[in-house]
Amino acid sequence: MDFYTKEIKLGMENKLTQESLIQYSSKVAEKICSDFFANKRKINGKEILNVSPSMQLNIFSIKNLFDIWALENEKLKSTYFNYEAPEVRKALGEFLNIVSKNIEVDKQHFEPLVKASVENTLLLMLSPYNYFSNEIKKPGRENISLNEIKSLAKYILINKKLINAFIARLEEKSISQLNRNEAFNVFSDACAVLEDGPDDTEIYAAELNKIIPMNVDDFMVKDLTEVSHSNLRNIAKKEEQGFHITLNDKFSSQGNKIEFGRHKIESIKASLSINQRFLFTNELFEGDKQQFYDVVDELDKCETLEAVWIEINKKYKKKYGWEYEDDAFKEFIETIERKFL
Repeated sequence: MDFYTKEIKLGMENKLTQESLIQYSSKVAEKICSDFFANKRKINGKEILNVSPSMQLNIFSIKNLFDIWALENEKLKSTYFNYEAPEVRKALGEFLNIVSKNIEVDKQHFEPLVKASVENTLLLMLSPYNYFSNEIKKPGRENISLNEIKSLAKYILINKKLINAFIARLEEKSISQLNRNEAFNVFSDACAVLEDGPDDTEIYAAELNKIIPMNVDDFMVKDLTEVSHSNLRNIAKKEEQGFHITLNDKFSSQGNKIEFGRHKIESIKASLSINQRFLFTNELFEGDKQQFYDVVDELDKCETLEAVWIEINKKYKKKYGWEYEDDAFKEFIETIERKFL
């Protein structure tokens, strides 16, 4: 079970708290299993698909089970036999097909699967870009094929548009297999041109609420850079009077800056989640996606925070009417600032 009981790694740019996700997932898994196994000793495949009100959670439980099963099958292969021989492949396929229709799991082994499924469902809801990034860069995976990605897509109900865009981009380029870093770059590029934002979380949150009440805000980190409104107004006045103001001046105030969870990033563009791309494009660039990416590319080339602010102040702040007190602008700057930690 170690394969799926590992903590899901979260990118801080999505402002999700791993601790809250794990705590909630544990409670949901315990509740589901306590209810189901109160009168039953084992659960079968059909019952797994209906074990909770969340179909995504149920499907992920099946996925997790099959992932572990695939690893166990690999371990059974002997170096003394040719498993690629047509008759062996056929026999194995028939065997696996029969076994897959006879799933039986006890509570001890099922509960960790459900916990991981809840975590992944929440991640797919709240930070889909990170969910798919985790799948692409799964530990031990050097390469990933188009068929593997299509297989993953069968298990995805929430924010399916991302993986569909990924598949379409690979097919467009006639790519059948690539290494994980190349795959991640293709995936990021595919997401960058999506017209729509992430799926509305309300319907999926309501399904989980039927099991254990939850509030999406409970999973979000509080503003990583808390700045008082009065401090920002003072900074604005100083700038109007001709004083030289740095980004650090703008986004830090005595004792108010919270430094937890601030990880250095190598690229502004690569660190942006699909949620952030949608937010910044609409809130800061009037919906002009190409302009947003052009600006991010330009800022990514800056070698210092000082240079970043010069570009922002000179070209974009007045043009788009950015205000220091605007939450989207603060998040945009906080993301940029992490490149220069």
